Amino acid sequence: MNKNKHRNLTSDEKELWKQIVSDVESFSLGNESFSVSNVKKLNKFKKPKFIAEGNKNNISRNSFRKIEINEIGDTDRRTFIKLKRGQFNVEAKLDLHGLTLVEAYSALWDFLIRSHKNDLKCVLIITGKGIRNPNGKGKIKNQFPEWLNETPIRPLIIAVSRAHKKDGGDGAFYVLIRKNKK
Repeated sequence: MNKNKHRNLTSDEKELWKQIVSDVESFSLGNESFSVSNVKKLNKFKKPKFIAEGNKNNISRNSFRKIEINEIGDTDRRTFIKLKRGQFNVEAKLDLHGLTLVEAYSALWDFLIRSHKNDLKCVLIITGKGIRNPNGKGKIKNQFPEWLNETPIRPLIIAVSRAHKKDGGDGAFYVLIRKNKK
């Protein structure tokens, strides 16, 4: 199979995709710092070495324990307390307000991969609190912990903590990113 060609989806995969995007609505980002054009270019983005090489270094979903919000993760206690208190320099921000779940997931995936590639240590991800949602819970905020534990993303993350009030409080998260071993 040619590297530049994509395989055809099976009928099951097509059906699953239809179910996923059935409730997708259009949105407007206004003048936010992250544009939708970046989300659409995901297929052109190169994966980090350890993902692209097919787990050459024995990295798999099972190699990392599940990451939980406000738990120490893969770091020491002192570093985690510093993260939790908002004492790391936030090197990049991603605001997921107004995005659908599919768009937010794609934007998060792209943002974390790029942050890792650019050797950023601490990033801020704003999911919003979901206050305006009829059931009182934000859809993106609820999905966020699950997304962080998916195979392409989990190996990049050391720890995650709710943001300090000055950076968004309950509607935002600090993410400590693993160093990029080039």
